Amino acid sequence: MMKKNDEILDAALSSIIHNKTSYELVYDAWREFMSKYISLKTISRKKDVLDQLSQRYNSNVYEIVFASHLLVYIIAREFALGTYTDSELKELLGENLFEDAISNINQNEYNHIRNFVVSNYKVKNNENYYDFLERTYRSVLPSEIRKSLGEYFTPFAVAHNMVSKLDKNQHERCSGLWSDNAAGFGVFLLAFCDYYSPDKVSDFYSFEVNPLSVLIIKMIFIELFGIEYAKRLNVIWGDFLLGEQYCYRNRKIIQIDDFSKFQNLFSVVIGNPPWVAWKSLSDSYQKMIGDDWRSYDLFNTKITRSSYGACNDDISSYYIYKTIDFLIRDRGILNYLVNLTLFRSESSGEKFRKYFIRKSNTPFKIEEIIDYDGCKIFPGVTNTYCAFVAVKGQTNTYPIKYLIVRDNKETYAYKTNERNSALEIKQDINGRNVDGKNFYKARAGVCTWLNGVYWVDKIDNESAGSVSDNTSKIRNLGKCGKKKLKIIDSEIENDLLYNCLRARNLKDFSPVLENYIIVPQLREDFSKPIDEDHFSKNYPLAMNYFSLFKDDLLARSGYGKFLVGKPFFSLYNIGDYTRAPIKLCWQFISKKFRVFIIDHAEKIIPDLNVMFIPLSDYDEAFYLYALLNSHDVAAKIESSSNWTFPAGSIKKIKIDKYDAANTIHSNISKIQKEIFDSQNEADALHLYKKMDKILDEYW
Repeated sequence: MMKKNDEILDAALSSIIHNKTSYELVYDAWREFMSKYISLKTISRKKDVLDQLSQRYNSNVYEIVFASHLLVYIIAREFALGTYTDSELKELLGENLFEDAISNINQNEYNHIRNFVVSNYKVKNNENYYDFLERTYRSVLPSEIRKSLGEYFTPFAVAHNMVSKLDKNQHERCSGLWSDNAAGFGVFLLAFCDYYSPDKVSDFYSFEVNPLSVLIIKMIFIELFGIEYAKRLNVIWGDFLLGEQYCYRNRKIIQIDDFSKFQNLFSVVIGNPPWVAWKSLSDSYQKMIGDDWRSYDLFNTKITRSSYGACNDDISSYYIYKTIDFLIRDRGILNYLVNLTLFRSESSGEKFRKYFIRKSNTPFKIEEIIDYDGCKIFPGVTNTYCAFVAVKGQTNTYPIKYLIVRDNKETYAYKTNERNSALEIKQDINGRNVDGKNFYKARAGVCTWLNGVYWVDKIDNESAGSVSDNTSKIRNLGKCGKKKLKIIDSEIENDLLYNCLRARNLKDFSPVLENYIIVPQLREDFSKPIDEDHFSKNYPLAMNYFSLFKDDLLARSGYGKFLVGKPFFSLYNIGDYTRAPIKLCWQFISKKFRVFIIDHAEKIIPDLNVMFIPLSDYDEAFYLYALLNSHDVAAKIESSSNWTFPAGSIKKIKIDKYDAANTIHSNISKIQKEIFDSQNEADALHLYKKMDKILDEYW
């Protein structure tokens, strides 16, 4: 059943989309401009989400995004109109495409949309206007689209801390002009004015490419500081990487200037650059920025102009180099919030960690890194992240000052070794040595070598016809693997159907179980397949189904290597351990090592890309969960990773078998359970500190 908030949102968006013909020219201009940033090839990886959206609103992705942007604009506008008049607001905002769209919507229809807004979108207690609009934007726009645009909104408290900490540590060098060249909703501008004074607003320049965000910055500012201060805002609608400044005129988005006047202008650039992998950018935008990106020598040496389409390099590293090179004056400061893998991963960021801009023969020095690992700054984001301070024109040296926020520890980071510049927190400084022998053994999930046969969906019985209580109608996922297979509807015995746990769906206690897997194994010995004669007799429906793919199953690469002489439908990497009631799981391929606990898991079968430790005792599971997810263990495992974490990743981590009589063991388990049960961030932070002390004892 749809939640009330979803129904409200549906009604508002449907009304806007329904009026599309009235603002068609405005929409066309917006789409032409934004299509270079919205990559359908990336969003289409979440095809099921897009299909649901398209069916719900009977519209395409671009129409839904535009309607979402327009709805957020209307929400912000209505709140601003509670303080200022329509003419005052229009004077500040100037000619803009969203006002143009509103003016073309039938007044009765607009009042209908407006009533939804006024009635249902409220600022919560103790919530500032920025956090309200940021929360609203996240609720309105699907996360799959926001992530493709690299939109991760920084909380006000984090931005304020970055501004104040920078001033205290770099006071003299912070005089002069400041900038945020990927401004979003302007949180760093707000933090700057809150910390220094809105009187200094004209000393801060905000650059933003999204036309909605440009307008939101202005409306937030007048709500918080007043319209007189807002008139002094320097908010530039432009694309920093392309060096283009835009405006909306006569229902067209046009370039009106370039960025040459901003070259080497700023003492400080602060912010959160977009996090988007090269391969996730639209084809048109790759062509626009590709040559300039390559000129900074940041791509992996194995990537060529013809092969870099699959590159995982993130646009944030390019943003950093170009920002230092182009915007910041000599001895100026960059303070950015970025993915921690740029500094800590051995397999990525190596080119970035030259800390030298070859294009202009300019070095820069990393003065400090603030590690936010373990702190949930961005809702729904599992990446590790950090803030760092760099100074243009100084040569980098080691060690680098390194602050771990969660533990409130100030230490130093060194190069891993002479061959690799990944940063490592020295164990003798950190105080923990996690090296040693691990009692526990991890397993890889089930290997089929042909998921399109074994992975299935259940078909709703009403549409599929009646079946018995012992069988289900199924449809195989024939297109999900490398080898594409025919998709057929069939009927199969329920006894063979298990939930399939896929790596992308891991979540503590409640993973998304979107598909089923057929498991033709003996119940008394799960490592062995059911004999073909017995299978034909007791599971005739399943035998008929598998027989349709017999040639494909016999041709599997692993069958000839590991399963010769066994039934043609046999599975690999499976045993009684696969049915463990509790499983500690992690993704085989990931940027970050993170363990998840899955309970009630007897009928949940991990796929090959899920590594897991089978368990049956909750106290033992909490103990092991806390140890493997500790900062030191994750850092150790990640430092030797190439974004892959096989079952053997944990074998050199010192972990003893759980002993309930051991006070340290039982306390680790108890505190971890309390962390799971904690109701707020303050309680959790207190428990993390307790956990940190006891982990010091453990290692």
